[in-house]
Amino acid sequence: MLRLRFCSLLLCLCPLARSEAVPDPNRGLYAIWSRPEISDRLPFLKGGQVVLQWEAVEPAAGRYDFSDLHRQLEAIAKLGGGATVQLNANRQPQFLVNPGRRTSAGRSNIGTRLT
Repeated sequence: MLRLRFCSLLLCLCPLARSEAVPDPNRGLYAIWSRPEISDRLPFLKGGQVVLQWEAVEPAAGRYDFSDLHRQLEAIAKLGGGATVQLNANRQPQFLVNPGRRTSAGRSNIGTRLT
């Protein structure tokens, strides 16, 4: 009986052992911190990196500007590549840096300053 169960188990697992894992089509090398005139011509790169600063994405409290994100994504898409997106917070929006100023919605931003 034990031998029969073992043989049944092997028969069930054999197709799994022969099948191959499908690689992720987005796996590969991405250019970061590069100059487009160099990296855009390298055929082994899968794409590039979009780098944004928080102060540019949210210039005022609750007001967002994604034009730079769209511009960079379109440039990478024209080359047929993928992208990673990095949002940096080392340049914070002025409404966080200058506490007490009124936001565009008329609210005070005191207490929202990042330290």
